[in-house]
Amino acid sequence: GLQWIRVLYTYPRYLSDELVEAMARNPKVCRYIDLPVQHASDAVLRRMGRGTPARTLRFWIERLRERIPDLAIRSTVLVGFPGETEADFRELVDFLEWAQFERLGVFGFSPEEGTRAWNLPGRVPEEVIQERVNEVTRLHEENALAWSQAQLGKRLRVLVDGRDQESGLWVARTEWDAPEIDHVVWLEEAVEPGSFVEVEVEEALPYELFGTLAPAEQSMPVST
Repeated sequence: GLQWIRVLYTYPRYLSDELVEAMARNPKVCRYIDLPVQHASDAVLRRMGRGTPARTLRFWIERLRERIPDLAIRSTVLVGFPGETEADFRELVDFLEWAQFERLGVFGFSPEEGTRAWNLPGRVPEEVIQERVNEVTRLHEENALAWSQAQLGKRLRVLVDGRDQESGLWVARTEWDAPEIDHVVWLEEAVEPGSFVEVEVEEALPYELFGTLAPAEQSMPVST
């Protein structure tokens, strides 16, 4: 039967106490939420047309972490939006240092003809955008590594997605990882795709864990 329910694309304006409580109480809901904040400067958020100010983002992040222990929050941010100043960018960096997102997608603004942002004044130079992307990426990589290292020695339940043809290793993920966009867990032992197994984490990189099947799982038959 259904074992994992994952909450994705939860734009801040749709958050509610009812949703938070449902996530906290239902054991099938993964301790994971995708919360795209985009930025943390109110000036930039207004130019983007986002209706949720930074103080509200902070409120919901605090509420989520308070009610759901061991929650992983995934978010996305966009740097270099037209009009973004150095001060705006520093607000974002300060916010990210506070929020400590476990998962993060970092994007630089790229103008698309026909969009609302195409005609906005205050284009940020491409080299500045890339510098800002690099800075946020480095910051998040530190957070990601700290999270991964905290899993060392733990026994985690994972869902096996299949076998990586290039490396020959088996690819799995935890409840804190959405497919194709988040971290992966690598296994040497053959495991039936689609199965849930427990693994012991032996090595940690910023976006990858390496583990072995927990003793009780090692005798499970697997078709390869």
